[in-house]
Amino acid sequence: MPPRSPRLRRSNAAAFPSSPPILNLSHDTLALVCDLLLPVDVLNLSRSCKSIHNFLHQASSKFVWKAARANVQGLPDCPKWLSEPQFASLCFEDFCFRCLAMDTYSRSPLWPFGIRYCLPCRTATFTTKPLKDFPAGGGGALSRKVLSFYVRDVQEFRAALVAKVGADLAATAALVLALLQEKASDTKDRVEFARECKAWHVQWKAQLAAAARAVKVQRQQDILRKLEDAGYANEVRELGPHYEGLSQEVRAVTDQARPLTEREWNVIRPTLTAFMDGRRELGVRVAFVRQIRSRL
Repeated sequence: MPPRSPRLRRSNAAAFPSSPPILNLSHDTLALVCDLLLPVDVLNLSRSCKSIHNFLHQASSKFVWKAARANVQGLPDCPKWLSEPQFASLCFEDFCFRCLAMDTYSRSPLWPFGIRYCLPCRTATFTTKPLKDFPAGGGGALSRKVLSFYVRDVQEFRAALVAKVGADLAATAALVLALLQEKASDTKDRVEFARECKAWHVQWKAQLAAAARAVKVQRQQDILRKLEDAGYANEVRELGPHYEGLSQEVRAVTDQARPLTEREWNVIRPTLTAFMDGRRELGVRVAFVRQIRSRL
């Protein structure tokens, strides 16, 4: 393939500027934009290009994440052991931080450690033997019946402990005691952080479920209203108070947690009108049978 002409390269460069326009906004304007975003929206924005990623991961950009966190009621503050992007991912995403897989375990954050792990990764990174044969003896995956330890935390603690050991036993004992007290204080902070996050997470999931139900109800009402406008008012009334007459195929279309658009309506209309035509024909047959029986 022949190389592109320099003129074509220049035209493409003009069409795609190296600096995204959003970076030309003042900090005050950007803060106003982020006042309307959730942390997960800012996280997705940071993944759109390298320039925005670098900007939002700077320490001076914490105000952006703070403004987004203010839009989530009850969300705890970002802890000192996590960055703002890490905290946003921990709270609002469901994939494993280690292998990007998704399962029941990855959807349940390990709040004290600030991680989300799937079952295989939990088994690989937690151990029941933090001292003997460490880090061998993995397994358990945070079973409630077995006390498990996060391998990385134990490694970091052991490295800090080894660094404190010296020839002076009295000084070493004092340093080790101070290290243990610091670790106990950090653990207390993490446990309190986990308690707050668990309470918020339950509330947040309930809000999402309620919003999804509301969207489903509104979508169903919009579809049935369009069918009534198309001349199927009698058939819609005969579906029942809770629309029990809808088939599984039709429910797969109506029971979706997303608003109905005109484009989507044009796609699903043939399926729905065919179903309503079938209901109309069935109604005619039932009326005919009732009329015949009334004459007997």
